[in-house]
Amino acid sequence: MNWFKENKFVAGLLIVLVLGVGALVYLWLGASARLEEANTAYESQVNERTRLHNLKPYPSPENVKTLVAQKDEATAKIIALHRALAGSEFPVEAMTPVKFQDSLRAAVTAVKEAAGAGTKLPDKFFLGFDRYETTTPDATAAPYLGRELKAIQWLVGRFIEAKTAEIRALERDPLPAESGKEPAEKPVPPPARGGKPAKVEVPVVPLVVPHAIDLKVFGEPAGLRAVLNQIAENKEQFFIIRRLSFVNEKEKAPARVVEGGATPGAAPADPADPAAPARSGPASTYIVGTEKVELNLRVEMVDFVDPPKPGEKPGTGPK
Repeated sequence: MNWFKENKFVAGLLIVLVLGVGALVYLWLGASARLEEANTAYESQVNERTRLHNLKPYPSPENVKTLVAQKDEATAKIIALHRALAGSEFPVEAMTPVKFQDSLRAAVTAVKEAAGAGTKLPDKFFLGFDRYETTTPDATAAPYLGRELKAIQWLVGRFIEAKTAEIRALERDPLPAESGKEPAEKPVPPPARGGKPAKVEVPVVPLVVPHAIDLKVFGEPAGLRAVLNQIAENKEQFFIIRRLSFVNEKEKAPARVVEGGATPGAAPADPADPAAPARSGPASTYIVGTEKVELNLRVEMVDFVDPPKPGEKPGTGPK
């Protein structure tokens, strides 16, 4: 006890040293514990990664069964929709080139008789099939031309029924079958190295093939609107109105006041004297809405590929 009193500095230094060593030991023990926990977590994660990396994942039988059922259900709905849409078009009937030409002449005659004096038709109007007036089509194209003839005759007939003043032009895009050429088959690639056969892509047939028809007609706006509604609501043949525009027959609106200050349609100042200057006042006739318009219409006749047979996927059958 006397020594501590006699050596206060050394005693204090020893006490500080003991406390410091104790603090260092405490911190070292805590760091060791945290290091051990980190090493344990790291090893656990490494082991889990290694396990997952070596696994060969494969869905359970229940999941595979559910997936197949959902796929079959979706395929059935697509095929049902395909068949419903395929029923919204004129059928392709067996037709020889001569029979098509006879049908074309009969259709032209029927259209001209229906038009009469009420609807003016273009000179040498042949429903867009001018080239077949004297020439028969290819045998493979005749059935498809016959179906398009029905669609065009239906369109023209609606405008005639609406008492359209004039059908000024009718043009159609040629069908692929009119070229008389079959699409070239893709060559089969040679086998890859190693004896494995190369992957061959199966051609996918488009489900929808549109054929465009351009019309230019002139008539009353109300009648043309009625025809557009009939085209959109037709159940026999699926049409798509791709583009339309209206052009008024009068580029400028009529004047509200004529020379002399009189209003168009105003009553004369003296009913007994028709030559007397008309008194100004509200017009008694319409100044807009009575003129005719020219309709430029591009409509697509939609051809749906035949519905697939049982066991066949949509879009892979014959065109």
